[in-house]
Amino acid sequence: MNQNDESLLRNNLKNIVESRIYSRGMGYYHSGHLQSLRVFLFASSKSKIEIRGEVEGTDDYKSSLVFDLRDGEFNNLDCNCLYGSYCKHSVVVGLKFINLFKKFLEEASKSNQELNNNLRKKLVDWINKQNLAQEYSFDNYDEERRSFVDEDNEEIVEGEFEDVDDYKKMSKEKLIDKLIDENTLVISHNASFDISVLRHVCDKYEMKYPTFEYLCTWKLNKIIYEELQYIDIDFKYHKASEDALICLNLYQDILSNSDYENIDDLLNSFNIEKGKLFNGAYKPFGIKKYKHRREINIDEIKARTYNFNNNHPFYRKSIVFTGTLESMKRVDAMKKVTNVGGIPSNSITKNTNYLVIGMQGLRGLNKKQKSSKVIRAEKLISEGANLQVIGEADFWEFLEINI
Repeated sequence: MNQNDESLLRNNLKNIVESRIYSRGMGYYHSGHLQSLRVFLFASSKSKIEIRGEVEGTDDYKSSLVFDLRDGEFNNLDCNCLYGSYCKHSVVVGLKFINLFKKFLEEASKSNQELNNNLRKKLVDWINKQNLAQEYSFDNYDEERRSFVDEDNEEIVEGEFEDVDDYKKMSKEKLIDKLIDENTLVISHNASFDISVLRHVCDKYEMKYPTFEYLCTWKLNKIIYEELQYIDIDFKYHKASEDALICLNLYQDILSNSDYENIDDLLNSFNIEKGKLFNGAYKPFGIKKYKHRREINIDEIKARTYNFNNNHPFYRKSIVFTGTLESMKRVDAMKKVTNVGGIPSNSITKNTNYLVIGMQGLRGLNKKQKSSKVIRAEKLISEGANLQVIGEADFWEFLEINI
């Protein structure tokens, strides 16, 4: 891997998250926040590997992402933090993998190792020998991970089977089909771990993934209440039936304390989408992610005239937009601003005079999930900045003023 190849991989990772998230992840990475990393083969694909890591933050977060050796692209980012997938913790894991991948290829080149055959397997084995796994193992049983199999993947540690041989004799397809069908909504307490364990077991024993949608009560609790709420219930820890009952109680408590009659309305109001597991892949549970908007090049926006009305409210004022406008594209709105002598901008600074909020931004305000621009604007206003936050209707009223 040369410097250009490394840059391409970094750019691929950067393009699937917001630039500010990538920058924060880069800072975390260089500050040594990665605690452990391990790589797994994808049983359902000959070119994909899964990278799983633990990143130190406010809590210790478990992040994972999939890398396709064939096309050199990352996908299926996931994390058990509040944001659920496209977060700085996933970026840290991705950057570390790129660094290890580069070192692996360099060592192979020095030793003239043939990589055309079994590249994926050799890469996985090499990375997992770098002493980065430590406690982050999906094979070894411990209090935190609660793995279902021992280090040789042969013995059931926790489960309903009294005899391991009985488990081995059961049809693998029937076992999964009997437990879960595609019409089931699975309620998990820590989906990032639970679904990973299920996928790992399916991969190990070459079982087809079941298809179902799922929720995560831990993440749902944290998103809705902003900090975790606790229910005082006595139960036997690490007993499967007790854990399942507590998970159900948490789910019912969240729903009953909300203003919504069903879970779909609750999820929609907080811009959350269900997770989904299907054959060979999955979609994480969490806040919906929008396709990253390419930043508009302000220098390309030219005014139709330079004969401006100096008394217009937007004249020589810095205008920033957030959210989706109903009436026109953002770039067209910026052109309108330029045509009255205003100064459109992509980011909030102390020199910003107006922040125009579209539909997406208003939804965030109503549900306590504010865009970074709104949060930044509120901070500046609290510090005495001459900045107004207005809606799209107000924007049009100001724009049409002809003093």
